[in-house]
Amino acid sequence: MVPLILTIDLEWYYNGNQQGRVADFAQKSLAERYQYDRHQIEKSTLAILKILKKYRQKITFFVVAELDQVYPKIIPQILYQGHEIALHSYRHDEARTANALEKDLTASQPFQKKYGCIGFRSPRIKMSKKQLKVIKKFGYQYDSSVYGTTIFDFAGLKILPVSVLPFTKKQLQKIPSNLDFALLKKCIPFGSGMLTGLLQKNSRWLIGQYWRGYHQPACLFLHSWQINKPYYPAKFLLKSPFMIPYSFECRDLLEFFCRYYRLLRARDYLGK
Repeated sequence: MVPLILTIDLEWYYNGNQQGRVADFAQKSLAERYQYDRHQIEKSTLAILKILKKYRQKITFFVVAELDQVYPKIIPQILYQGHEIALHSYRHDEARTANALEKDLTASQPFQKKYGCIGFRSPRIKMSKKQLKVIKKFGYQYDSSVYGTTIFDFAGLKILPVSVLPFTKKQLQKIPSNLDFALLKKCIPFGSGMLTGLLQKNSRWLIGQYWRGYHQPACLFLHSWQINKPYYPAKFLLKSPFMIPYSFECRDLLEFFCRYYRLLRARDYLGK
């Protein structure tokens, strides 16, 4: 079976306020986020774990650290079933500078120690060279916060890019490399949660093309809320059209990956 590094970003979802706007989510307290969530994270995670257990597959979960405070049983359950826990920031706020990232990682240290996290992925999948050095300083051994082709080394870290298929160049390894129009002109970032959900019927071809071209397993991610997905009001989708590709249910896609691929934990493939 072709190997595949499938990862789950375990994080909050937010479908907007009464006006359909999402900008206020960053200001919400943990209690307010939890109240809004209405156990959606718990339901999605349990659905994911059930499918993975059915097929005896092990994967990596990139987890927002503050979730452990309101769902204290969920993350230990993920670990108990043999999956890897990696960090996806403290509260999913984008750290735009090295100093901001350092504050975020400091707040996440109890979580890092509790679950033995050696991997990191930033919100928005964006990372600078200075920030990668901060990641190394805090004891992480690999980072998956950029888009690219094959695995490479930087600043003492293994860089595991979210997979792309370039239109022309053989390799695409760049820091930073986030999902924007400039990247879309160069490649198909099929490993992103947005494209993975949108291009479900093409997944096998894309993964196969990557495997044949690079002889490495592709790295894909789905968000927890793309499985057993919440309700998306039309008002929210109209004001946030970039979320439309995320609104497709991906439960069948997860089963497809489990059935036809040999799923790998990131740390195992990287030999960490």
